[in-house]
Amino acid sequence: MDKLKRIKLIVMLILLLPILLLCHADSDAQKYTIYSNILSQDIEYSVYKPDGYSDEIKYPIVYLLHGMDGDCQSFYQCGMKEILDEYIKNKTIRPTLFVTPNAFNSFYVDKYDGTFNYEKFFFEEFIPTVENLFSVDTNQSNRAIAGISMGGYGAALYSLKHKKLFSACSPMSPALLPENTLELLGDDNDIKKLLLSVFGNEEYFKQNNFNVIVKSSSKGTFTMPYRVCIGKQDYLYQFVIPSKTIMENAEMNNYWYTGDGSHDVDFWKSQIPDTLKFLDQKVLDNTDSSGTIDNGIISLISVMSLILFLII
Repeated sequence: MDKLKRIKLIVMLILLLPILLLCHADSDAQKYTIYSNILSQDIEYSVYKPDGYSDEIKYPIVYLLHGMDGDCQSFYQCGMKEILDEYIKNKTIRPTLFVTPNAFNSFYVDKYDGTFNYEKFFFEEFIPTVENLFSVDTNQSNRAIAGISMGGYGAALYSLKHKKLFSACSPMSPALLPENTLELLGDDNDIKKLLLSVFGNEEYFKQNNFNVIVKSSSKGTFTMPYRVCIGKQDYLYQFVIPSKTIMENAEMNNYWYTGDGSHDVDFWKSQIPDTLKFLDQKVLDNTDSSGTIDNGIISLISVMSLILFLII
């Protein structure tokens, strides 16, 4: 092989290198930290990036909210990464970013006395930071929210209060508590003590109550699709199931799964696959259908490589 052909071959290999790197980039679920001026502390969060993640692709994003006493790694204890890897590899769902911030036991709201304004942090600091650091399609149609237990409550509440930001919502075993919860619970009840530490009083609790907000809104106000799941043996079941009727009366686009299951990891593991499929169907409207690499880039590289190959 003469010198000119060797140079051409090297150039072709260099042009093909981006494809080779993308094909061998593994998925990961790494932990990051953001300093919040609003909360005056560091907040850890996890980001799942799919196999072949590239800054050349604008990915849809799903915000996953953990439950009480959980953290940003809780979903991966339910086998989330393995399920995501399998579903993306098999093209059951398309490559998507999944993001979970630590929320402590904040119930994802601003504390009644203004000392821990988590909701303000989430929307004014967290979302803008994440969607600036990572390659995200920032259209509403490519942003969804989901959560488990307390996080299910947070996801459902955010979908109402910030409905122009999200295109789909999937609360799992959500703490959609009745508006008179504080009246129902005794003063020595630990849950009531926790709720009072966050909401302070009944009035503020009702201001942030999913059922109250839905019932006080006009029919057809909330148009995004919902998938709510809760097990019939869940201790929250009797409190949550009235929300189904409330959502139906409000003509919300909602689907409920109420099969067997308790408020535990086994139930959530069983529901994660259908939740992911639901979010994929409802969210990925504007995503490149190839799901792996931008079509414009791959076309350009392929054409250039072909030309060089023919010349050689």
